[in-house]
Parts: sequence; C-alpha cells; structure tokens
Amino acid sequence: MKIIGLDFETAYDDEYTLKKLSTSEYVCDPRFACKGLAVKIDDKPAIWIKPERVATFLEAARPQLESNMVLAHHAHFDGLILSYHYNIRPKAWLDTLSMAKGLGLSVTVGGSLLALCRHFGIGEKPDLRPDSTPEEIEHRGTWDADATYKLFRILAPNLPAKEFKLIDMTVRQFTEPIIEVDVPRLTAMADKLDAAKMQVLEDLGVDQKELGSPALFCSRLESLGVDVEWKDTPTGNRIPAIAKTDDFMQGLLEDEDPKIQALAAARLGNKSTGDSTRARRYIDMSRYGALPVYYNYYGAHTGRWSGGDKTNFTNLKRGGELRRGVVAPEGFSFVVGDLAQIEARITALLAHQDDLIDAFRAQRDVYCEFGSYAFRREITKADEFERFVSKFWVLGGGFGMGAAKGYLQTKAEINKRGLDFTPPTEEQCQAFVDAYRAKYPMIPAQWKKMEFLIAEPGREYGPLVSEHEAILLPNGMKLRYPNLKWETYKQKDGQQKTGYRYDGRKGRIGLWGGSITENAVQALAKLILGDAMLALLKKGYTIPLHTYDEIVLCVLDASVENAKHEMQQIMTLPPAWMPDLPLQVDIGVGKRYGDAK
Repeated sequence: MKIIGLDFETAYDDEYTLKKLSTSEYVCDPRFACKGLAVKIDDKPAIWIKPERVATFLEAARPQLESNMVLAHHAHFDGLILSYHYNIRPKAWLDTLSMAKGLGLSVTVGGSLLALCRHFGIGEKPDLRPDSTPEEIEHRGTWDADATYKLFRILAPNLPAKEFKLIDMTVRQFTEPIIEVDVPRLTAMADKLDAAKMQVLEDLGVDQKELGSPALFCSRLESLGVDVEWKDTPTGNRIPAIAKTDDFMQGLLEDEDPKIQALAAARLGNKSTGDSTRARRYIDMSRYGALPVYYNYYGAHTGRWSGGDKTNFTNLKRGGELRRGVVAPEGFSFVVGDLAQIEARITALLAHQDDLIDAFRAQRDVYCEFGSYAFRREITKADEFERFVSKFWVLGGGFGMGAAKGYLQTKAEINKRGLDFTPPTEEQCQAFVDAYRAKYPMIPAQWKKMEFLIAEPGREYGPLVSEHEAILLPNGMKLRYPNLKWETYKQKDGQQKTGYRYDGRKGRIGLWGGSITENAVQALAKLILGDAMLALLKKGYTIPLHTYDEIVLCVLDASVENAKHEMQQIMTLPPAWMPDLPLQVDIGVGKRYGDAK
C-alpha cells in the first residue's frame, strides 16, 4: 500500500482565518478557495497541482486515494477538505500531528510542522502571506508535503501499530461525519439558557464589583464548590487561572452547574454560557450537513482524547439537552456502551484490594457496601443521600482526594444535579476519607508504591514499567514526565512542599502517589476503551462519538440487537495484561444520544 502525502494550500485574510474560525467553519465557509495542492507519493519528490486543475486531478486520482494511505500534518484539516469539497475518503489516514502528540512531542517541542521540523533538523518552513505569489505558494506546499513525509518516517517506528488505527478513526470522526442535529430543540435550549443567565446572576446577587475582583470572584466560585486553579506568572507569582485564555476558565463556561457557567460568562463579558454557545455552534455546523466531531488524539497527558475545534464532545453532560439534540440519521440508532466504574475497578485490582474486586466481580452494590461501613448502619438504594456520598468516595477516593477537595467537589456535584441534599461538611468529608482508607487499606499503600515506581527506571508494578522520565504502558505507549525532578517548590497557598515535579503544558506540575495512580489508571482505562473500539471497528461498526468511558455506535435499526450482543462481548473482555479485571458494560439504545443513556 502506498503512502500519498497531501497538502492543501488555501486562501485566507485577516477575517477569514483559522485564528478566528474553527476548522469546520473555515473549510465549509463559502469563502473557501483552494490555492493549489501538493502531492507526494512515497519518497518521490512532491509535485504541485495548480488550483484550476485540483478538482480534475483529484477525480482522476480517486481510485488511488481510496485504496491507499493518505498522509498529512493535521489530517483533520486536509481530510475535511478532501471529503467535503471533493467527496473522497481514503483507505486510511496518517497524521503526523497526532503521532507527535502520542509521542509527547507536542508538550516538549510543539505540535506545529515548523516546530517539529526544526527539532528534527528537517529544515525551515517557508513563510506564507495572504498576498503570496503563486510561486511562493507552490514552494510552501511542496516543502510541507516533503517535510511531512520525512517527519512521518522519523516518528512512525516509535508508535505501536494499533495507534495508527485509532488515529485513522479519530480523523474520520471529523472528516466523515454522520450524526445530525435537532436544530429546533437546540435553538430552544440556547434561547432558554441565555434568558436564564441574567436571572441566575440576579438570584446570586452578583454585581460588577464582584465580577471584576479576582479575589471576590474566586470566593464566589468556591462558595459554589469550585476548586479554583492557580498559575505561575513570568515573575514567579501565583495567581488564579481566570483569564479568558486559561483552560480552567474555559472549563467553567461548560460546567454542568448553570450558576458556575453564568458567573464565568458574566466575568468574561460573554452574552452566552458554555452550553448555549456550544448548542449554537452545533446548529451552525449542521448548516453544512452532518455534525463533524473533532477529537484531539492523545490530547490529554494520560493519552485520553480531548475536545477540539471549539467543541468538546468528551464531556457532554449525561441527561442534558445537548445529548438529546444529537440525533442518529433516518433508519439508524445509537447503541451506547458505558464501562461501569472502570477507573475504580482498575485501581482496586492494581492495588490488590481483593474484597473490593470481589464485590465488583459479584456485581454487588459497592456504594451501599461502603456506605454501610462509613455510616455504621445498613445502607440501601432507598438511602439516596448516603448512597450518593458513598458513590462519590468509591469513585474518587482511590486517587487520594482529601477532605477539603472532597467537600468542594461533593458540594459542586449536588449543585450541578440540583439534588435536594444538604452537602456534607468538611469535617464529615474527613470522616469519609478516613473510612475509605480504613476499609480499603491496600489502595493508600499503592500510592507509596507508585512513588517508588517512578523513582528508579526498571521498576515494575503490575502491567507498568518505569523508564527515564516515563512509565511504559502495556501497549508500548508511555506516560511521560518530562524533566522529572525531586524538588522543593511553593504551593498556591504559599507553603513550601518537597516532591516530584515535571514539565506540563502549563508549567511545572507536582506529583505524588495519588496523582501518579490517577495518571496510570486513566491511561490503562484508555487502552481498554481503545482496544474495544478497534475490535468493534474490525467488525464493521461505525463509531461517531466516544467519551472517556463509553463508546457510541451508529447502526441500522435492524442491527441493534446484534450490535448490543457484540458490544457486550467485546467491552467485557479483560485485557491480556490484566486478565483478572472484572469489566461491566451498561448498554443503552436510542434515536437520540441522550435517550441511549
């Protein structure tokens, strides 16, 4: 099979640019214009196709493109052009941007073709301007295609074969979309949310002084159960991460609690909250056909996918209107498989907490069992508050969550869901911490073992092996900790702490046994989910959506029962590297994504 490199060069100006538009908005916009196409077949020099010949050339090349692998840097972009404007779908997609993310280079080097080519000594990417001459555009396009191929040859040997298939799936979810949008429903949702925003602010009694003061704004967030994130300034000071460009602040705009959404939107001067903005974006995207679903392959440190293209399909609130506004095509249904308590199960098995694993294996109600221990009386499903709190600690306690954070997060969860519960006090949360660690003592013991794991290359713990500044995962991928060092540093409260830290996307990140456990467990859960998706793809299913712990199939109505059966078999098959892991999958079906859960 050949590797065919493609690089589209396209028109742009100060307003019509990827700096202001999402990828889908840019590619599908009526202003879109192809300025030429560079084509490279294997290691032969790239050739240039002039703009007036691109459509004819691609139609003639269709059989080759649809029977071979196509390579690009940021294949979401070139792939959407190829499918939307020319209706061509390659046999397989290769993407050097995704490969660089999987190998950790996007953090240490940068993900752009320019940064990667500089790092590997490939050369200097030519500049391009809106008024560049045809000759300059041709030089840039052919240079990009040649450089991308060279970069691919450097990166490819370091990536396990399965990852190429997951990259291909990720690109196709965006470039070959099939799901539809219920425009009237999402329009009504967005209008209702925008109207409710001002009422929420009025009910909270928030004024401009409070919105403008970082201290008062953060205090208000904390009163709603938000654990405010902090960041380092160039001068070494610690300040709250509440600027418009901060990931934390953007996350608040999409929080499940409408009060938090409204506060964040008001501080940033937005007319809409996160959910209404996202709903309107889905509506706008649907004008061009099916809804392109953008995921960043290896977008998170743990290898999980993250959202992109100004959307985030990884965190659509269960039971929310956004999910109900996502619809299967006529004659099709969604079949959704949710890996139940996947992180808690992996944590328990990794720590050899046998009684908890036995409870999962026997499909007992572990929340009621822990609740009975914590409250010192029998807890049943009828004890809604007690079971809710117990569930929170069973799912969150395995990573070392303390009383203060637990208090904030339980309070936030109660607010988000609108539950008629009085949140537990911080003192009560400390009792839950103590109860969790007493009932499941092997899990706290595991945290110290995880610190030992990263202390010296060559150590093993379950399916994990430590390497220099990394943990090797059982599929050959790595949890990377660039510039990992044991050091003394200041926390956000100004107190000094000694421990491991590494270079993350936003600066130095502290590590301890609980956070290392969380990283490792999430990375292993991603491997399980990824293997299940590959098995389902191999059987011919289409996966238009997925989250951290669920897979969404879109199948013909007549094939629903067979899909449920095969999904059950595949998603409950434990991995070879953890054969005793008891997996459970909850499966739902619906014409709307939200109705399948």
